[in-house]
Amino acid sequence: MMLPARTRVLLTAATLACIAGIGWVDYLTPQTYSFSLLFLVPTVGAAWLLGRGAGVVVAVASAAAWLFAEVAWGLRIPVSARAWNTFSRLAIFVAAALVADRLRRDRDRLRELLSHETTARIATLEQLRHRDRLATVGTLASGLAHELGTPLNVVAGRAHLIATTPQIDAAAADSARIIVEQARRMTAIIRQLLDFARRRGPGSERVDLVELARRTVELLLPLARARRVDLALAGDAPSAAGPIAARADHAQLQQALSNLVMNGIQSMAGGGALRVEVGAQRMKPPDEHGGDEGDFAYLRVIDHGSGIPAEQVAKIFDPFFTTKPVGEGTGLGLSISYGIVRDHGGWIGVQSEVGRGSRFSIYLPAAAGARSASEEAA
Repeated sequence: MMLPARTRVLLTAATLACIAGIGWVDYLTPQTYSFSLLFLVPTVGAAWLLGRGAGVVVAVASAAAWLFAEVAWGLRIPVSARAWNTFSRLAIFVAAALVADRLRRDRDRLRELLSHETTARIATLEQLRHRDRLATVGTLASGLAHELGTPLNVVAGRAHLIATTPQIDAAAADSARIIVEQARRMTAIIRQLLDFARRRGPGSERVDLVELARRTVELLLPLARARRVDLALAGDAPSAAGPIAARADHAQLQQALSNLVMNGIQSMAGGGALRVEVGAQRMKPPDEHGGDEGDFAYLRVIDHGSGIPAEQVAKIFDPFFTTKPVGEGTGLGLSISYGIVRDHGGWIGVQSEVGRGSRFSIYLPAAAGARSASEEAA
């Protein structure tokens, strides 16, 4: 822990005053009484507060102050005895300074380890709470979907019959069509609930992430153009080094990427540019996800939208939490993507700044033969 400059100056002055005071008391006291051990107080204090270098300097200063008191009583003590006593006390003072500095370093290291362990434990507990919330909401969503699905299908079917009846007037037909549209919208939300609640286990096949990203971009390009968003795949060029691949379920992974792209499109109400990047790199997973360093492939979605406030970033993967206006989303897209990527042994990284946009990165263990960023550069 680095002390402020003013504090260090005050401590240095107090240490020197302490040494001078002890030396003066030792000088005034008869030689039969020795106060040399009191010099350990400023020596240990300087090493503990200011570091090893300061401790050694104070140890030398303490030995010099003690020697001054000894010289004043020199008529009673032989020169050889003064030299030996000075050397032995200097050794004791320096050793005390080194021991105090080592204890200080061990204390700082222990504090750092405890802080790291506490942070990791809190992150793990938060992740477990998040999984519990997902499981609870999934159970609730499954029950609601079953209860609401059939009545909504009946409503949509009857409304469609009314809308297509030739004898009905135009106003009633328009109302019936509105009922059909809203019933289908509610059915789509229920389908999302079922996908969230009863997500099947991921398959395991070798997926070319560049090709998957290209197909996703092509699929969502009409929607992006309708919202004046320039959607493109960055670095979309084949490489002789081999594909960027991961062992994953193709359909589920495409769903997760589509959710992120859709969020990016919807975040840019006034239009803009949205890029999808694909790559691989060697890295260590975040502490809350655990695991050893390894090769990871990533799918990255970069938008220039409204961004997410820092206090909301930790909540965006919670079910039904959304920053979109009413009617724009259900708050399930990111939760579903989070669950899919987690089931594949990966994680989603988020970087966002209000007013400047967001960057969502899906990280997955790379399949054998996937090229890394360094290999691409080569």
